[in-house]
Amino acid sequence: MGSDVIRPIAEFMRPDAASLWQVVNDDVMGGRSVSRVGAGPTGALVFSGELSLANGGGFASMRSLPGDLALGPRDVIVATVKGDGRDYLLNLYTLGAPMAFSHRVRFTTGAGTRQTVRFPLAEFKATRFGTPVSAPPAAEAGPVVSVGFMLADGKAGPFSLEVSALGVEG
Repeated sequence: MGSDVIRPIAEFMRPDAASLWQVVNDDVMGGRSVSRVGAGPTGALVFSGELSLANGGGFASMRSLPGDLALGPRDVIVATVKGDGRDYLLNLYTLGAPMAFSHRVRFTTGAGTRQTVRFPLAEFKATRFGTPVSAPPAAEAGPVVSVGFMLADGKAGPFSLEVSALGVEG
């Protein structure tokens, strides 16, 4: 797998890169978390904000605008990130899925450390409102139309995740 060519899912060096992502936080359900997506100083996308557990909250997320990502069952999602030591989720959203449904995988970042994470599609687990559910694997659930990053680690406070590359190996 490591020798396969990586096809970009997102181009972060584009001047409009941040506008191709949307923020979805717990305020959609009454929570108080805040987040933003912006361009970083090195051409990366920066997802940052403040996670709040107040009022039943506890998640902040960003996701790409919809479009067919053309993923196949043997593909591997590859992301280069610089984190803050917190645990994040990488989410895949499929066409026609119910509200608050995604396939996800958890990864841990090192504080201030750049790392590349690789996840075969088979490792993504189906969830709805953050709870595991029985569903077909991401590669069989329908076209993946969006990818996103989420913080929902149960720890209130500031966060920052820099994403400098996001692609598909396969």
